[in-house]
Amino acid sequence: MGAWSSRIQGRESTMFGKRIHVTFRLIAFLASATLLTSGQIAFAETNDTPSTPIVLDGTSASAGSGGAQISTAANEFETEKVITSGSGYTVTSGKISPEEMQLIINIETQDSPTVFNFPIKGATGIEPLNLNGKPLYRVYNAQNSSIGWISEPWAKSATGVDVPTHFEINGNLLTQIVETAGLTASDFPVVADPYFGLDLISKVSYSVDSKRSSTNLKIAVTPWLGTQYAVYLPWTLLGGSAIAVTFGWPEVLSKYTSNYGIWMTNFIKSKQTYNDQYRCHALGAPVIFATQLTDPSSTWDLEGHRAPNNSLSTWIATFCNW
Repeated sequence: MGAWSSRIQGRESTMFGKRIHVTFRLIAFLASATLLTSGQIAFAETNDTPSTPIVLDGTSASAGSGGAQISTAANEFETEKVITSGSGYTVTSGKISPEEMQLIINIETQDSPTVFNFPIKGATGIEPLNLNGKPLYRVYNAQNSSIGWISEPWAKSATGVDVPTHFEINGNLLTQIVETAGLTASDFPVVADPYFGLDLISKVSYSVDSKRSSTNLKIAVTPWLGTQYAVYLPWTLLGGSAIAVTFGWPEVLSKYTSNYGIWMTNFIKSKQTYNDQYRCHALGAPVIFATQLTDPSSTWDLEGHRAPNNSLSTWIATFCNW
């Protein structure tokens, strides 16, 4: 059985064993002061508010600029690299992979800045969602396609105390505000952890079963999607599975279109059984398909010969293999 655990706002919870930082999942970071000119996004930064520019192109993310830039598309990922710095603060790189990017905000003293802007080039806006009482933010482009995700922020003092923090959103500008008033010198440095997640679906493919004259789909989900089941426990259709169904399925169709053409997507949409099986996998993922939430080599297999079935009791009884 697969394994993952999550640290949410400085607290740790484990599920199936493997450690994953869920802290502050920013799949798309936003902007400082953002202007729209001639259909392009331009960034105007203030002198007193630290700003770390983020670029999203739908397949990768980068942060910073010039020699201080990090990117999920790089072959080697450098941690603890200073991306942005100034009087009393640094923003450094944390965990990085092709599908996620963590930034570490270090607030050094009582006189340090407490407002941090993340402009996102490539984003049109950010949609706040509330799933099972947990905030989640979807970053989308001009086509309303999801290009990133952001979970609720957290911050922690040097003495281990949770520090109040929250987001403010203005168009494609994400601002994190850390409320350090009332803290003493011994509480510093204060650390906050912006975390980007990119895709919910890592890859798709298909094969033809000549014996059954059917087409089978293979769908690999990203570890980022897997962590959402930990965040939104107890898992229900209001939690991780809702993300997988509501936003993951359109991403599946988009990837099949990109890989094989619109004919493939139209074929999938014409067979209700594929969507039924996908929704069954999404619902049962934490229990039945746990390893497939963390192992990129495993897949959710949707078989074309199966009849459409929308019965929850059948889904549970057959483990999606009706």
